[in-house]
Amino acid sequence: MKAVKKETNLAVITELMDVRDLEKVYDVADIIQIGSRNIQNFTLLTEVGKQDKPVMLKRGFVSTIKEWIGASEYILAEGNDKIIFCERGIRTFNDYTRNTLDLAAVPIIKKETNCPIIVDPSHGTGVRELIKPMSLAGLACGADGL
Repeated sequence: MKAVKKETNLAVITELMDVRDLEKVYDVADIIQIGSRNIQNFTLLTEVGKQDKPVMLKRGFVSTIKEWIGASEYILAEGNDKIIFCERGIRTFNDYTRNTLDLAAVPIIKKETNCPIIVDPSHGTGVRELIKPMSLAGLACGADGL
């Protein structure tokens, strides 16, 4: 990733799954991503909270909005307020799409946290023809990016 970053001059975001890899990820990443399955890894959240890089916190696929915000508080408590929320869909009874993209979460997160939020429509639906309309919907409800 370091070589690609140098060659392309693109910003890098990558997922950190284990605190033992923090130094390696920190060295190359412009943004550290916490994936949905690590939203309750409180040791990991605490350690990224001690860093000075932005953290993208993906919503757990079975997490309520309150639980998601609660996870961000572990990061904030350590002094890092550079949190970017990512709505990536949640598990529901819907069996047509991979997940259910919860677009109501966008204005709620903006109101409750004052943090930026992006929407991941490909992860949130898993259906190619839904990506464009859900992208537009995400932006329409106030997402800061896709």
